[in-house]
Amino acid sequence: MLGNALGDCIYVFGGRTTQQYDTTTREWSTKANIPYFADAAVVTMNDRMFMFAGDRRPVQCMSYDPALDTWTVLEPPAWCTDRVEGVKSVSAAVAGKG
Repeated sequence: MLGNALGDCIYVFGGRTTQQYDTTTREWSTKANIPYFADAAVVTMNDRMFMFAGDRRPVQCMSYDPALDTWTVLEPPAWCTDRVEGVKSVSAAVAGKG
C-alpha cells in the first residue's frame, strides 16, 4: 500500500484500487483502478502522480491524473530494466534526487 498527497486530497493505492480522502469534506471516495500494482513507488509532479511498479521487467510506469480520474500506462525508460533498483532509480530521478 502507498500514499501520496496532492492539493487538499490524500491518495491511497493498494492492490488495483485508488482511494481518495478529501481533507476539506473529510470523505473517502473510490477512484479509477490502477492498471498494475506491485513493489511500487509513487511521486507527484505537475498535478499528476507517477507510479513505478517493479515485479515485472521492464518496470511498469503509469501516470494518474486526478482531475480526469484516469491512469495512463507509460513507456519505461530504456535504462530501467531491473525491477527493484529500477523502481528506486526512476522514483529518485522524478523526485529530483537521482
